[in-house]
Amino acid sequence: MPLDTPNSRNRSKSRKLSQSLLQAMNATMHKYNEDQLSRYFKHIALPSGLSTSQPSFEFLVELTKRQLSRVPFESISLHYSKHRLLSLDPDDLFEKIVGRGMGGYCMENNTFFSTILRSLGFTIMTTGARVSDATAGRPGGGYMGW
Repeated sequence: MPLDTPNSRNRSKSRKLSQSLLQAMNATMHKYNEDQLSRYFKHIALPSGLSTSQPSFEFLVELTKRQLSRVPFESISLHYSKHRLLSLDPDDLFEKIVGRGMGGYCMENNTFFSTILRSLGFTIMTTGARVSDATAGRPGGGYMGW
C-alpha cells in the first residue's frame, strides 16, 4: 500500500493540475480538419480498416511507423529555395509535407506530427531538445547551437 504523506498528496495534486493544464492547452491549439486528416492518411498509406476514431497505443504505433517511413528528415527547402526561410505554421507544414510530398527539419516534422496527433484526440506536450556529444568526451557536450 502506498504511503499517504503530505508530499505524496501534493505530487498527486500537481500531476492532476499539470494534466488539466495540458488538456486545456491542447484544446486551444491548432488542429487539422477531417479533409486534411483524410489526405494525410492517404499520404502515409494508412490501411482503411484501421480505426481512427479513438486514440490508442496501437494506432499511435502505426501512425508513428508510417510517419517516419513517409516523411523524411531533410533540408532541401532551406538549401534550394530563393528565400531560405522555413515556416512552423501548421497549415504551411501541411501543404509542404502532404501537398508537395516533402519532408522537413526536426522542428517542422515534429510540429506537423504533433498537430496531426492533437487533431486525432491525443494529448500532446512539446518540449525543446538538442543534440549532444557529451559521451564523446567533449566538455559542454560539443553542441554550440540554439
